[in-house]
Amino acid sequence: MEKVILESFVVSKNFWLRILSFFKFTFFSAKKNSNLVNLNEFRGSKKPKIVCIVKEEKNLRTAISLCSRISLSYPKFSHFLFSKKFTDNYMFARLPNNLKVKKFENGSYPQIVRFLAELKPKVVILIDSIGCSELFAECKKLKLKVFWINASRISTCNRLIISSGISHIFSKFYNELYNNVFVYSSDNSTRQVLLKCNVGYNLKTPVAEFKDEPVTLPRNNNSQLIKKFSSKNRVIWFAAGVYEDEIDIVIECQKELSEWLPNVYLFLLFGKTADNGITPYDKISGHKLKNNNLIENNIVLVKWKNHEIVESLRSSQITLLGGSLRRKSYDTEIFDPIIPISYSSSIITGPNYGCHSNLISDLISHNGIKAIDQSLGSNKLSHQELLNAVFEGLKSNILADRISNAWLMTTQSSTISDEFISELGAFLDD
Repeated sequence: MEKVILESFVVSKNFWLRILSFFKFTFFSAKKNSNLVNLNEFRGSKKPKIVCIVKEEKNLRTAISLCSRISLSYPKFSHFLFSKKFTDNYMFARLPNNLKVKKFENGSYPQIVRFLAELKPKVVILIDSIGCSELFAECKKLKLKVFWINASRISTCNRLIISSGISHIFSKFYNELYNNVFVYSSDNSTRQVLLKCNVGYNLKTPVAEFKDEPVTLPRNNNSQLIKKFSSKNRVIWFAAGVYEDEIDIVIECQKELSEWLPNVYLFLLFGKTADNGITPYDKISGHKLKNNNLIENNIVLVKWKNHEIVESLRSSQITLLGGSLRRKSYDTEIFDPIIPISYSSSIITGPNYGCHSNLISDLISHNGIKAIDQSLGSNKLSHQELLNAVFEGLKSNILADRISNAWLMTTQSSTISDEFISELGAFLDD
């Protein structure tokens, strides 16, 4: 009897702890990040809704760029993205105002399926390799269209259906379940398997992989930073998201650069610390600083606000990726290189590429970025190496080539995105 009571207490305790954990996660996460919204905000919107869902981390950046483009193309809709995690602290600088993000914890994916019945979106976009039969079934019940993007792996269930002929036995069931699912496969072998499966998918003819790509947000005319410091006769370079141990190199570089070129301004944005707080704006070279105050050597501090960061990028000829001047470490958060590319700002990076190693390596091979390495025998970069990179990068021919090459390399998948967004419009008009 005691054992039963004890087990009942443990179950009850665990239940309430999970409930408390859920509300704690929702409240505090929403408080820290304005893009992490409570569902009540979305429920209150009277606009028709588009819901995007991304389950796999490898598709997360692709989802953000595609959803941002859709949000800009269809501003009369409320746009919502479910994601297991955020890309980084700079994700908010990539999102249009009408695109909101909801983070869900591991194991809570079935909750999304239940939310669909309440939210009643116009369409659902699943950006995922494997797909989700529960989601397809829920959308079928709600008479919603599902767009399945980047389908690339076939589940064991589907392979069994194909090999054993089960698809013929259950063909009516599968056709009813999947006839509202429009599939964009990322490779031809996947498409062929799905064709053989013959279970009702609406397979789109183009075979291409949707990828992370630049998205340019509309200009914000309320930026006090740009009104105050930007002008046609000023040259601006932007140190975006720098850490405290990178400040000295950046400041010394700007000091010497401003002696050579008096019209050169440095826009400086501090990165976020491990506890998610912004690095203190205390003292640089003995001068107490305040946000957006101009100090000696033409250095301007940028506020941690979406429109200030975006307008700084738009006005900057060159952007230094904060975090890249540190020792090589995958864990160090590097300013997302796709953001300056979106605003035609040439990029300089140090030896640390962080989680953007593949993209930066591709940009280097296409001459779309300037990478600076520390001198032989040195443990860290000197300000002189950064100075040479910035000074050389400001030359008009080099600047134009790098900006053009970076844009062309990162927009290779834009054609398939354009076609999809255009086709999506036909369903939204129904």
